[in-house]
Amino acid sequence: EISACLVGSEMCIRDRFIQEHLGDRDVLVFQEIVDKELFFTEVVPEYTCVSYDGRAGKHQHIAVCHTDAFEYRPPTDDDNYTLEEIDTSGYLRPAVHGTIYTAEGEPLSHLLAVHLKANEQSTDRRIVQAEILQARASTLGETDALPVIMIGDFNTHFGIDTERDENDEDILEDILHPLTRVRLPVDYTYQEKGGKTRRLDHAFVSPGISVENVTSAGACDLDRTMFLPEIETYYDTVSDHCPVSLDLVLR
Repeated sequence: EISACLVGSEMCIRDRFIQEHLGDRDVLVFQEIVDKELFFTEVVPEYTCVSYDGRAGKHQHIAVCHTDAFEYRPPTDDDNYTLEEIDTSGYLRPAVHGTIYTAEGEPLSHLLAVHLKANEQSTDRRIVQAEILQARASTLGETDALPVIMIGDFNTHFGIDTERDENDEDILEDILHPLTRVRLPVDYTYQEKGGKTRRLDHAFVSPGISVENVTSAGACDLDRTMFLPEIETYYDTVSDHCPVSLDLVLR
């Protein structure tokens, strides 16, 4: 909730975190944005951001933001950024899809930003969503030679919680082949003050993309027995998630 950042006051903790840890990123993907206009103008005013419309109330929007060094355009076979098929029930989050271009207009990569169905009991729903994403990636591969980046909150849970033989992230990676899952340097990208930890956030990329560096800032992977105050402060002032940051070579 950004209302804690008062106009004219010192930059709030969340803003400082984004500036410090994500300020050098060319493209940012956000999930769970309720007030899009407030977020765009107050938190990331130096970026150009896109999302989708038509979702009233407290809907959690996905947003893609970029610097002036790049453009993000709708895919050539669509007139907007919304991949509605991911909303398999009428109340889930659509994906955001489009193509990244240089400022000079050279296409670089397709980018799909996602926020899949939550909770431990919904692996089957996430599998259906992953199959839709794989079909979309295959369609893109048939139209041009651009690589694909798929990134966001996949809500992947561990097998010990879903009572399955495999972790969700491994199940989805099999479905999304030939995209490969970027291995993270942390065990968790989500941690609550009460102790619940998950590895929910991922990136899947085409084989031709070179992953140069992967980081995850924030307190989600800290040991509660040693860093409880840091975990609680981060949870209260920034997020229950920690960002995944990638350096990618696309060509």
